[in-house]
Amino acid sequence: MPIGIASSDRKLLLGSTALLLLLLAASAILSPPEELASPIPSTYSAQSAGAAAAFRLLVKLRYPVRRWEGPPTELNADPETTLLILAEPFQPASENERKALVEFVEDGGHVLFTGANIHGYFPGGKLGGNAPIRRGTPFEPILPSSVSRDAQHVTIQPRGYWGRLTSEQLALYGKSDAPVVVSWALGDGEILWWGGSTPFTNAGITREDNLRFFLNSVGNWSQHQPYQIYGTNIFTGNAVRCGAT
Repeated sequence: MPIGIASSDRKLLLGSTALLLLLLAASAILSPPEELASPIPSTYSAQSAGAAAAFRLLVKLRYPVRRWEGPPTELNADPETTLLILAEPFQPASENERKALVEFVEDGGHVLFTGANIHGYFPGGKLGGNAPIRRGTPFEPILPSSVSRDAQHVTIQPRGYWGRLTSEQLALYGKSDAPVVVSWALGDGEILWWGGSTPFTNAGITREDNLRFFLNSVGNWSQHQPYQIYGTNIFTGNAVRCGAT
């Protein structure tokens, strides 16, 4: 049975939604007319597949978020209080970069990874096949979790479906034999995988319960203190030397 939204959460969600709509409108107006549409969820892009509104929303809500524009080998942050977002990275990681990412998570770090290329960054993540490119589909939780709190219908256009689950991996949304959201415990840390970036794109963040799902996904999963959020596009084309913008 779905749990009702607490009054404080409802106020936060309503306020976030109103702020998000203003940011989306501003992004559309201020976006350069010559900007080409791109499938990459860049936090600089106001196009439908971009993630400018999501990034600006986190800033407005005072989340400790920054763009990271260096390689994973140079990420010098406390793993236990850091969330690294890797949004549909398309360039393969080097062996040293893969090692650095795995060590970051095993030491207590958290990663939100979207898209079909997770095996190139975390070798233990294997998809069962690419998903057909089509409009986003609403998915329901397979089981309750902190990520699915008050997010009973999440729209995602998956780039792929997870393959066979190991004992450390848990399907959260989709079908048990074709998950589109997976939680993966790795050492002392955790990876949250989405099959696609729809929930934080400019076109997708206002659909269904995507905003709540997104905020759940970037909130501290252990509830001790807020994460320092590093968004990269290795968030792609954004990602990787800490620089505030």
